[in-house]
Amino acid sequence: MYGKRLARTAGAASLVLGLALAVGGPATAQHVSPNKTVHGTCTADSSLKLKVKAHKDTITVRAKVKSDPAGELWAWTITDNAVPAATGENTTNRQGNFSVRESIPNQEGSDTINFTAVDTVTGETCTAETTIK
Repeated sequence: MYGKRLARTAGAASLVLGLALAVGGPATAQHVSPNKTVHGTCTADSSLKLKVKAHKDTITVRAKVKSDPAGELWAWTITDNAVPAATGENTTNRQGNFSVRESIPNQEGSDTINFTAVDTVTGETCTAETTIK
């Protein structure tokens, strides 16, 4: 009788533990990180990496374009929910790369951040987009 009672107690404990893990699991899986890194697409041979980090009042946007030729001028735009948030121009360094780091206001709700850069010499365009909450 003691053995049956022990088996029932162990079974009940396993059931409770299993339910706790099952209930707790999806909540963790649905957590959205305020940090995102995505790789963009370019119309030629360049590459683009976009990093976005949300803070309480601001969003830090970092973009790195790797291109081949040094000394080329790129014009870039950052939009937040399709509204322009920052624009500028950068010239590629000796390795043919340039980086952008901008802080923009963090709007309420989700933010869809888009980075677009256009090589003013060749017309190549690189874009990347990500959404953070």
